[in-house]
Amino acid sequence: MKRFIFITCLVFIGIIGISAKKEQTPIHRLILQGDSCMNEHDSFHAITYYQQYINEHPHDLNVLRKLASCYRLRGDNKKCIACMDSIPNDSLNHEDLRMMFYSYLNLGDKKKVESYGMTIYGKYPYDGEVFATLLQQWNNHGEPESVSAFALSYVEKRDSTNILINKELAYSLYLQLRYEQAIPRYKKLIADGFDNFESNLVIGLCYYNLEKYREAYTYLNKAAEMKKDNPNMNCLFYLGMTCKKISEQTKNVVEKETMARHAIINLERSITVAYPRSRGLYVNQQLAELYY
Repeated sequence: MKRFIFITCLVFIGIIGISAKKEQTPIHRLILQGDSCMNEHDSFHAITYYQQYINEHPHDLNVLRKLASCYRLRGDNKKCIACMDSIPNDSLNHEDLRMMFYSYLNLGDKKKVESYGMTIYGKYPYDGEVFATLLQQWNNHGEPESVSAFALSYVEKRDSTNILINKELAYSLYLQLRYEQAIPRYKKLIADGFDNFESNLVIGLCYYNLEKYREAYTYLNKAAEMKKDNPNMNCLFYLGMTCKKISEQTKNVVEKETMARHAIINLERSITVAYPRSRGLYVNQQLAELYY
């Protein structure tokens, strides 16, 4: 009995040894070398090793994914997609779909972005990062109605705390001129920590369009302060116009003069930002030389 157990152990050890040797064959070492490069964030050399392996094993899906990831990290979205296209559709997992989504996003392919975005939304509805990016694309391409419809359903039925999705929802309401609905959503964003130039500017613009100029002044002035080192022309223009409106409406002489002065300062600054003096002089110089 002891002799049988001893022989069995030897056979088992032999099998392990053969398996280990198999893993260390030159072709398999290519994967290990590629993985080693990626551990050092060296996608340049990793591509070489993974590609050599794929040349011998073109249907190894795991290594295809590794190679695609390398190309995406290097910004070569077309080669990333070419690798992923070799994977059958019924074998695409969540990360595969995300890789395709962001690759097409970087290439500016709106139809593919929407197709993969909606696929992910249907299969993995709590992937808020992808969904927020899809909503942003719709807002940027003049489709705020789609954003408010999908985003409102998302925050009501799935996750009301996702700041990125709430931001796109609030912005879509502003784009649709639904200012009364946009304001409380932006205020909630600010309360949740999204207290930045964008939030304050849009709230200020909402109040301005509602002709609530004192409220608009509070937020536009705050936004202008946030960008004082890199001023924004639109913010300065609307802040100046808000000060002008308040000056025209107030009966307080001191406030009238103060707001009129602030209006002049901000409107003049908006001109300077839109048309810097140094650039203006340079452009006029070039025109003068041409006319001469």
